[in-house]
Amino acid sequence: KTEIRQMKYSNEKAAHTIQHVNQNVLQPKEELTRDLKTLLEKQDFSDCILVCNDEKYQAHKCILASRSEALKKLLENYQYTSRNFSPVNIELNDIDSKIMPFVLNYIYTAETDNKINDKNVKEIMKVADRLELGDLRKACLAFMETRINKKTVI
Repeated sequence: KTEIRQMKYSNEKAAHTIQHVNQNVLQPKEELTRDLKTLLEKQDFSDCILVCNDEKYQAHKCILASRSEALKKLLENYQYTSRNFSPVNIELNDIDSKIMPFVLNYIYTAETDNKINDKNVKEIMKVADRLELGDLRKACLAFMETRINKKTVI
């Protein structure tokens, strides 16, 4: 009986330890999201500058091109017209510079961090359409659906 109790206690302790470790370990997708967000924030190895009016945002061509067909087309055009190794400047003066940090965060992480609101949804939707970010557009539509009521429907 003593051996059985010791085995049971040992198994319970191991299960508790495994559960504790699992709670502190990031899942692969969460880890990737965290790392890409850090890459954006630290701007390490950035090779592209997005210019929105007078604001400049550093980014990475490979991430922009992989997430947005519109940005990929702009980058491909630049690639064929320039052979130097200086950062690519992409003019996006039709995009509100206040929205661009949110959009870049979305491009890098695929997360909206619940920051879509009544004040910015229209501008975010416009940028989502302009940059061909279909899932961001869907997030805007989902937000707007939550706002439909008798007072907001014509």
